[in-house]
Amino acid sequence: MRNVVRALFSVVLSLLCTQALSSTSVTENANDLTSAKQLALSNSVTWRRSGMRHLYERMDNVREGKQTTGRWSVGQYQSWNIGQASCDHQFILLGSDLALNSQLTVGSTIDFGKGSSYYSQGSSESETMGASVYGTYGYSDGSYFGALIKVGMMRLRALLEGQKENENLSGIYLGAEYGHRWKPSQSTIVDPQIRLTYSRLSSETLRADRSDIRYQPIENLVLALKLRGEKSFNRDTQAYFVLGYYRDFSGQVSGKYRTLGKQQRFSDTLFDTWGRAKLGADYQLDERVSASLQAEKNFGQEYRSSTNISCSANYRF
Repeated sequence: MRNVVRALFSVVLSLLCTQALSSTSVTENANDLTSAKQLALSNSVTWRRSGMRHLYERMDNVREGKQTTGRWSVGQYQSWNIGQASCDHQFILLGSDLALNSQLTVGSTIDFGKGSSYYSQGSSESETMGASVYGTYGYSDGSYFGALIKVGMMRLRALLEGQKENENLSGIYLGAEYGHRWKPSQSTIVDPQIRLTYSRLSSETLRADRSDIRYQPIENLVLALKLRGEKSFNRDTQAYFVLGYYRDFSGQVSGKYRTLGKQQRFSDTLFDTWGRAKLGADYQLDERVSASLQAEKNFGQEYRSSTNISCSANYRF
């Protein structure tokens, strides 16, 4: 009888252990798949945020006469959260522009950036390098048009499943904007704007001990409706707010995740619709150096808990 009880106990224990190991394996695979998605989302946002906003701001400043044309530079550190992933990125832009006449300004830049991201399982480091050309035209009635194009690459070092993997990705960014500036008073400006941008990041393949991850190219087509208000307190100090609505018509990450001989397809949307509110201040330290401080809150499915504070410095040669 004792032998029968021991045999039954051994069978039950074996079944429980097998079930536990299976559950652990399923959980690990689910976490790996989640991290694979988070990696793609992080790469896309890092590429889109690598200095593009500063190019638009530069076009605004030279068009409005806040800054003179010539050689300039700006550096910034920024951080954000995407679901359960956390990311940070710092970069520097070096540029030069020229006023062809009183209404048209053209310029070019090079940029370098470095960042890191942390996922449910694993992490990655990235380096971005790019070159851009831009131009802006201001009309006599206060309306304006601007456009830019950037090409570059992202060098990725990912640590997934305890194994490092290096990959180089190429990217392109196109943007155009149209707006109109009103001045209700001498020190107040209201600026509604519409902007359309397209960005693309090439496909990539990452290989780890137990799995392969193959990503399709990531494309974004974003329409932005923005309202900016600005108040000047004196010649050197301005405060501003920005409210924005964003709609991505094509943003999606997709690929194949293969582990232990099994293949899974995955896809995730890149923030179909989101909003952004920003408060900031600019201060002109002297003729060549200016500093900015801004707080930004994003609203949307992927941005629910994201509040960012960033600072930047601008130097004109």
